Amino acid sequence: VLYALALLDSAATDPAASARYRDRLRDVLATSPANLVARLGLVDAFVRASQSDSAVHHLEEVRRTPPEPSREAIAQIDSTIQLLRAGNVPTARQGLDRLLQTMVVTSPLSDESW
Repeated sequence: VLYALALLDSAATDPAASARYRDRLRDVLATSPANLVARLGLVDAFVRASQSDSAVHHLEEVRRTPPEPSREAIAQIDSTIQLLRAGNVPTARQGLDRLLQTMVVTSPLSDESW
């Protein structure tokens, strides 16, 4: 329910809605710290707001949260962290987009298996 509430503000561009989105994702993580979807959403929101330090903190948490990400995802996480620390937010944005694509979870059963 908390995540669904966060999604209501996810597409908004005004600062108040963006802040509500981040706050609601933090609420999700307070109850479920291993929720990678919420944590990656929060990283994305921090990058959009150019809050690099907060984005780095949560990317480091993604790296530590079981199950261990794939080698490709770890490489993207590390690269994005370095870019954010260097203040290169536009390039970090591209790296984060690639990471989000890498971290997409698909169902083990496809429609074809039915």
